[in-house]
Amino acid sequence: MAVIEKILQLNIVVEDLEQAIKNFEAYGVGPWTRDDGTSQVLSRRRVNGKAREYEFYAAFSVIGDVEIELIQPADEMSDYARFLKEHGPGVHHIAVQASQDGLSQVLEKRGVPVIQSGYWAGFGGYTYYDTQEDLGLILETYDLEKE
Repeated sequence: MAVIEKILQLNIVVEDLEQAIKNFEAYGVGPWTRDDGTSQVLSRRRVNGKAREYEFYAAFSVIGDVEIELIQPADEMSDYARFLKEHGPGVHHIAVQASQDGLSQVLEKRGVPVIQSGYWAGFGGYTYYDTQEDLGLILETYDLEKE
């Protein structure tokens, strides 16, 4: 049985959200929904184990069964900002549906650290795991328990 069962989301970090939306629309991707990550909707934000009040601008669309998420950092405190500074625009992470026990065991066994996490009101928790050395990208998992 596969530990990772399905790709739910592809996240791309961008320098200019509005321009990125226009670029994707030129390729027929859309419509887009805006839902920015601000202090009004985000809580319990952590980066590398430390509390951080990061914010970002976001837009969402769907291709097939996969959500496309574009994020423009609004400050320098998030892993999105680090990624953009080090790599430029590009794929930051994929969100996956996984066998939680199986994935937890693999992550623990391999010593994979959490690099960013938070809670989005009305959605639930999200956690990014630094699987870049193993997989060449960051994995995101959701905890859809709502407060």
